[in-house]
Amino acid sequence: MQDFNTSLFLLKDKFVKNKLLSGSFVVLAGSILANFGNYLFHMLMGRYLGPEKYGTLVSLISLFSYWSIPVGVMGLVIVKYSSENINKKKKLIEIINSTTEKSTKIFGVVLLVSLILSLIINKRLNTSPFLIFVVMFSSFISIYQTIFLSVLQGMLKFFESSLAGTIGVCIKLFLSIILIFAGIEILAPLFGILISIAITSIIGLFFIKKELPDLNFTVNSGSKIPLFDKYSINVFLSNVALLSLYTSDLILAKLFLSPVMAGYYACLSVLGKIVFYASSPIITVMFPLVSERRSKGQNYKKILIQCILMLISISIVVLIIFTAYPTLMISILYGSKYIGASPWLPKFALFISIYAVSSLLVNFFLSINEKKAIYISVIFAIIQILLINIFHKDINEILNVNIFITITLNLLLFTYFLRKKTY
Repeated sequence: MQDFNTSLFLLKDKFVKNKLLSGSFVVLAGSILANFGNYLFHMLMGRYLGPEKYGTLVSLISLFSYWSIPVGVMGLVIVKYSSENINKKKKLIEIINSTTEKSTKIFGVVLLVSLILSLIINKRLNTSPFLIFVVMFSSFISIYQTIFLSVLQGMLKFFESSLAGTIGVCIKLFLSIILIFAGIEILAPLFGILISIAITSIIGLFFIKKELPDLNFTVNSGSKIPLFDKYSINVFLSNVALLSLYTSDLILAKLFLSPVMAGYYACLSVLGKIVFYASSPIITVMFPLVSERRSKGQNYKKILIQCILMLISISIVVLIIFTAYPTLMISILYGSKYIGASPWLPKFALFISIYAVSSLLVNFFLSINEKKAIYISVIFAIIQILLINIFHKDINEILNVNIFITITLNLLLFTYFLRKKTY
């Protein structure tokens, strides 16, 4: 028994000391909790708001998603520089000061432009300019959340970063429910998002100040910390394309479909993305594996094939469930108000399954810095928007466009992959 306890202690000690294992476990656990909280948020908002108002909410949140692209790219750069200077406290403070000052100026201008454009967006989305202002202001505040949590990740403070993110999701969920019962309806989740971002930023800063007590946000004019580099441009373009492929249809559905049908489409979008979220760990694991093998001059073609097969297997399981029990799935997760969306659930899940393969292929090419493949995805994201502007009679027609676009994109990307002989 004593030998067993000793072995268990040694195993635990090795696990804790291994930053890769312990860090990955903490991040994975945090991601599971955050994703569960986000799904619970959407399910409860869908039930409380009803199809029409929920459709408006999801279309507004989609606007936030587009803002998150450059902010996310900035976060990757911050993680990179923070990890390279993990034991240099003065350099870390310089990174925080420089990125905070530069991002405030850059995204401050973007915020002003966005607020002006919101007047145009408002006419098309048939919603209040104040709602769009709340979304845009939340997006602006999110730059500080990204900076602080990215620095924590770069410093290998995975627990603190995950804890801050998880607390933020919980605050968003509970505050939104309280405010809905207070009677402000669609403003409730938007205020919940805004306040949760602000509190998460404060928590992140608190953890950083514990490690860097001398941090005072004074800027060194000679600082040369770049927010974006050449590789970040490719990351930005690929993220824009991938995000557009599964969010632009949601915004356009709000523009062209009736309020109830747009609410149904929002419900389908959230449920369909279960396929993508279930397969996203495959993409996360593939990226560093391919990069490592490429740097060593080893063959990495088999990795992509294996990942595609795993992804297809997951998609088939979800497709079978959604095809066999569409009404049950919707009623359990969203309630009887959304039963009318059930006929399109299998088709939407099929679209997301094909999209997941597109995402895998684009990330594969990004990992080996194949720019042409990334540009192909950008072109198809634009084509998708153009086609939906032409074909939008009903949900089925929009889904036909989505499936056509993603199948064609996959065929081109896979053909490009097969023609390359450097794998």
